[in-house]
Amino acid sequence: MAESEPDVTVRRRRVWPWVVIGLAVVGLLSVIVTGYAFVTIAVSAKSAQGHLEAAKEALKNSSVATARTEVAAAKADVDAASGETGLPPVRVLGVVPVVGTAVSDVDSLVSAVSHTVDASESLVDAYALATGTEGTTKLLQGGSVNLAAIPPLATAITTARADLTQASIDLNNVRGTVPGTATLADARDQMAEVVDPLQQTLTTVEGVLPRLDDALGATSPKRYLLAVLNSAELRPSGGAPLSVALLTFDKGKLTVSERGQVSTQIIPGNPLVAWHHATTTPFPTGDQQSRFVNSNLHPDFALAGEELMRAWAASDKPPVNGVIAIDTSAIIAGLRATGPITTAGFGEVTADNFVDKWVNSYRKFSSANGDRQSINNVLAGELITRLSSGEGAFKLMKELATVAPGRHVQVHLEDAALQKAVDEAGLGGHVSSPTGDHSAWFSTNSNASKTDVFSRRNLTITATVGADGGATVKQKMVVYNQTPEGFGDGSAQGYLTAVNRSAWWAYVPQGAIDATLSHPSGWLPSRTWSDGMGRTIMVTGGTLAARQSATISLTYRLPAGTFPDGVYRLTVDPQPVLRAVRLRLLVGAAGAEPVEVMKNVPITQVISVEQPTRD
Repeated sequence: MAESEPDVTVRRRRVWPWVVIGLAVVGLLSVIVTGYAFVTIAVSAKSAQGHLEAAKEALKNSSVATARTEVAAAKADVDAASGETGLPPVRVLGVVPVVGTAVSDVDSLVSAVSHTVDASESLVDAYALATGTEGTTKLLQGGSVNLAAIPPLATAITTARADLTQASIDLNNVRGTVPGTATLADARDQMAEVVDPLQQTLTTVEGVLPRLDDALGATSPKRYLLAVLNSAELRPSGGAPLSVALLTFDKGKLTVSERGQVSTQIIPGNPLVAWHHATTTPFPTGDQQSRFVNSNLHPDFALAGEELMRAWAASDKPPVNGVIAIDTSAIIAGLRATGPITTAGFGEVTADNFVDKWVNSYRKFSSANGDRQSINNVLAGELITRLSSGEGAFKLMKELATVAPGRHVQVHLEDAALQKAVDEAGLGGHVSSPTGDHSAWFSTNSNASKTDVFSRRNLTITATVGADGGATVKQKMVVYNQTPEGFGDGSAQGYLTAVNRSAWWAYVPQGAIDATLSHPSGWLPSRTWSDGMGRTIMVTGGTLAARQSATISLTYRLPAGTFPDGVYRLTVDPQPVLRAVRLRLLVGAAGAEPVEVMKNVPITQVISVEQPTRD
């Protein structure tokens, strides 16, 4: 036995290298398999996202069956990804330092995709419930809202919101810091762009649903004023409210009354009436007399909407629980969603020809005998019918959502909880109160002309940021009155004048120093006021002849420390106008040539900019 011991030792020494090599090969194979799994998982996540996008498009086309097929395909992608994460090599490497971080990232990404797919399935359920696609009663049908359909709809929305909340948490846990996991980080970022805003939207919807029964007259009738704002005759918060309809909900059933043109049918003659104003000077204040058509003078719809409600009641009309304002752009969106409307006077009216027919109506049809107004009422009435018709309402709401960010749809409600949800949905029509720089320009037509439909506006902002974090800024608004040749009767006021006479309101950023507002010679001297909501405005105004332009410039300084990191931050608010203002932005450091950050960008929503000015 003693003589054999050296031979055993030798054999052990010879076997040991093969063990090491074997383990290395196994480790290498594990890494290869795991790396392949990571790539496969990322591909599966992207494929699932593609199927979910297809499901979204299917719902836009009202195809619930196709949406369900796409969601099922996305589920198959999730199953494939889950199968890869369960491979033994992947689980083994999950406990290895550094590499384990990548495995954790994969687990979080797969979980996020899974929850997103589950949320999508719940949203398809919600759509099917709302539209009655799969045999259930429609949410909207025959001019009524089916209140019994709200609870199951709320359950589907709550389930979807909870899944998306978890998906957002999972995505935040995907770090993508391990070399070779860039595909995971890319998949995370792409999913977050979809998940985060949708999760926020569903949170808002979920907050509305518990109060929806009461808002639709479950316990007592609720009335809402639909104000159609005429974009050809502007007010700061939109056009003048020249057409209205009173919407009443009683146990979900909708009736429409008091529908028509304000000045000839609803409040004939636009008389002066007195109400207790929500606004302060320079807007009407106290119990000052005013006209309903001038009640939405405040740029912020929180006050403009309240003024509309009070002015309506002061005109011997039934008090309302809220006001919904839509303008010309919203009407065009409605025509685009639901198709043409044929009238005796206008013929076939489409989204593409509406503006031309509408403008020409001021010359072609008499306002005195109500011809033009009656044609407009046919258009408004048909759109209201389509709004309450079920499936047409969903198409209309989808299209309205595309113009809502430009404040073409604004809502003010007396129910504070519902108003909070409206604000979170971006429908409150508020003027921003940001830190940093701010641009918000508004006009109000003061000669009852319809020339705002021809207005073109270009806004150029030039900002120079100093080393101390302060800035000098110039905002230049150029306005063109592009009334065509042949339009107008030579008068200075009224529907057929080619002249535009407007007041202009420019918001001064919070903390600004030495603000000045320059304007054309002969215009009203500029004055500075509070808007009554803690913000400062400068006001001027004057006349602009046909095919002429005017330049108004707001200049000011922002104090040291406004941009301590050298990053210029700007928020730009839109006025609801028919043709969007075009923005040009130039930003630079002191002593350097400014950089053109934006050129000819339409202001169709609130724009936020962050531009570094230091290396």
